[in-house]
Amino acid sequence: MNKKIEFLEDDQGIDITITWFTPMAFFLAFFTVIWCGFLVFFYSMLMGGGTPWFVGLFPLLHVAVGVYLAYYTLCLFLNKTYIHFYNNELNIVHQPIPWIGGNKRLNKSEITQLYVKEKVSSSKNGTQLKYQLMAQLRSGADQKLLALDGLSSSEVKGIEERLEQYMGIPNAPVFGEYQGQHSKPNQGGETIQQRKHHRIQFSNPILQSLYLAKAGDSISYKNEPLSVAAISQYDWHDGNSDKLLQCLTALNTEFNLFLHQQQAILRVYHVHRLPRAKEPETVFKSDRPVRTMQLDDKTYLLDSSAMGNSFTTFSSGHSAAKQWLYFSSDRQSLVRVIDQQGQITYYQGQLTEDQHFQETLDLYNPLQKSKITRRSNSTDGDFV
Repeated sequence: MNKKIEFLEDDQGIDITITWFTPMAFFLAFFTVIWCGFLVFFYSMLMGGGTPWFVGLFPLLHVAVGVYLAYYTLCLFLNKTYIHFYNNELNIVHQPIPWIGGNKRLNKSEITQLYVKEKVSSSKNGTQLKYQLMAQLRSGADQKLLALDGLSSSEVKGIEERLEQYMGIPNAPVFGEYQGQHSKPNQGGETIQQRKHHRIQFSNPILQSLYLAKAGDSISYKNEPLSVAAISQYDWHDGNSDKLLQCLTALNTEFNLFLHQQQAILRVYHVHRLPRAKEPETVFKSDRPVRTMQLDDKTYLLDSSAMGNSFTTFSSGHSAAKQWLYFSSDRQSLVRVIDQQGQITYYQGQLTEDQHFQETLDLYNPLQKSKITRRSNSTDGDFV
């Protein structure tokens, strides 16, 4: 992501290394030398001047501040944070200088969700924002995993997404989670709003109900229930809107559906996000996208690209997005590349068949039973 954060990934797990150093360390070093130098001068004058001993108690608070500044400044110059996830165990270690309360060790079975929390602190010098990586535990408690100065919201969100990907934790919304920036006015002064599709008409009514699904709805795919946890909608400048439905199976595993709109035509793909180790070897660049892509001994050709805004469930804001779609020669498989605020994500998917879906059901407003009329074979007449 940048020179402060390094990733090392394979099929077994992931290592993340975060360097603490920031340019602020030079200022703190200078300030600490001045602060501690003044205290040394004060106590040397106190000891040699015959001043009563209890006078030396008054600046003890300043001594504590000086010790903390020296310790923290040394950590900024030397420390790194190591995040390891292997063998279903998550370890977070700060080295070489120990950081009180910083080391964490959790088993995957203890964690139900990872999320980012924004902490706002105000002072006379202004408002400061700090982003913390949090874990929601199976016990219902929330535990802070990481809170380092100098990390932006996108960097902490990127760490969250990578860990969830390798830990096999479906991304689901959490109350109090940082969702991103609020909607910004466009050049005309109007706030960008998510498109509404209540009147959209597709040829297949079942796919139309799937396209209009909301978080909390239930979907049947191959007679297996899926619960819609969150929806990302991508409103492209060409008038089409694609959607990514993040669903959960009955076994609480992730099942993603990508809904690709081409005017009145809707195609649905069962997709999964590619782990870093399985991404295409060709480095993707937004300004120069490759024409072909090789993945799993199959060649994908660039079919289309789009620009627009993305909206996510439970977030009032939006973010700029770019998308490139690559299809196999038979158009049954696709690779989707999405760029959101410089973060490139790959999805691979397979075209689904319409008959695999049944009507989308709202868990809070179940459909009413319809009347079924049958003709009796007996001579007693008709019955309903």
